[in-house]
Amino acid sequence: MRGSQKGFSGGGITVVKILPAWYHMGVAQFRCIKWSQTMSKKRHYDILPDFKHYTWINLPVNRLVLKLAAVFMPMVQPWHKLYRKELMRRTVKFGGFKAKLFQPVSDESPEAAMLYIHGGGFALKAATYHKNLAQHYAAQAGCAVLFPDYKLTPKYRYPTQLEECLSAYKWLLTQYPEAKIIVGGDSAGGCLAAAMTLACRRDGLRLPDALMLVYPVLDASMQTDSMKEYTDTPLWNSFSNGKMWAYYAASDKLRDPYVSPACAEDISFFPQTYVETTQFDCLHDEGIIFAQRLQEQGVSVEINETNGTMHGYDIAQKSPYVKEQVARRIAFLKAVTGQE
Repeated sequence: MRGSQKGFSGGGITVVKILPAWYHMGVAQFRCIKWSQTMSKKRHYDILPDFKHYTWINLPVNRLVLKLAAVFMPMVQPWHKLYRKELMRRTVKFGGFKAKLFQPVSDESPEAAMLYIHGGGFALKAATYHKNLAQHYAAQAGCAVLFPDYKLTPKYRYPTQLEECLSAYKWLLTQYPEAKIIVGGDSAGGCLAAAMTLACRRDGLRLPDALMLVYPVLDASMQTDSMKEYTDTPLWNSFSNGKMWAYYAASDKLRDPYVSPACAEDISFFPQTYVETTQFDCLHDEGIIFAQRLQEQGVSVEINETNGTMHGYDIAQKSPYVKEQVARRIAFLKAVTGQE
C-alpha cells in the first residue's frame, strides 16, 4: 500500500491529501502503545524526574511493533557525530554484517580497544544514545571502540548474534594485539558480552582484560524476585523479557550458558568486571546475583546499583544523573589501562 487519500473541501474546491503508508504505520503504533497503557493498571514507581519523559514508553514486543520500530527509531533518533575532531570513524565490513569503528585521531595505537554491544532485546537496532555512548567511551577513555550492527531476532535466532560478535572480537584481537581488550554491553548486549567470555574460554581465544555489563540480561529462567515484581515498569518489564527469550532461542536451548550466562557454573576465569543495575528493572536481581557469584569465585567486581532508575535510563543523555553514571563507567575503562 503506497498510501491513502483524504479529501476536504474549501471554497468549492476539493483538495486531495496523500497520506503515505508510513503515516498509517505510525498511527497504528501509537494506538497500540495507548491500548497497552489503558489495559494495564500501572503502579507508581519513584523514578527520578530526569526520566519522567520516558516513563510512558512500554512497547509491546511483537513482530509488527519490531518492524515499526526498525522504521521509526532512526527517524526519531538520528545518529549524531560527536567529537568530530577527536575521533576517526570508519566502517568495518564482515561476512553478512558491518561494524562502526571509533578511534581517537591522536593515537594510532591506543592502549585499549573495546567491543561494545548494544542492547535492544536482541531485536532492535542500536538507538542514537547507544552510538553516542560508544563515542563517549572512545573519546573520554582514549580507546578504540568497535560497535557491531549484528543481525536481529525474530528473523535471526541464536547463535547468529553470538557468532557475529565473536567475529568482531577476533578482528579486534588482530588489529590491536598489544592493547588491553575490553568487552562491554547493555541489556541484551550485556548477555552477549558475558556469553562471549564463556565462548572465548571454550574456543581457546584470548580472554578480554575487562568486562562492562550495564543492566545486563543474564538469566533465561526468569525466577528472580525482581523479575516477578516488575511486570509493568516502563521501557522494559518481565512480560517483554519473556517474549525476548522466546524470539531469541528455542526452549531447549535456554539453559545453555552461551544463551543464558547465569547457567554457567565456572566463571572464575572472568576478567575484572563492572556491573551496573537499575532499580525498577526486572533484570536488577540477575545482575546482582551474577556479580556476587563472580566475587565468590575470586573475580574483581565493581557493582554500581543506580537508584530511581528504570531499564534504559541512560537514554536521557542530558540528565546530570546519567552523566554521573557514564563518568563512572569511563573511570572503570580508564582504570583498566592505568589512566586513573
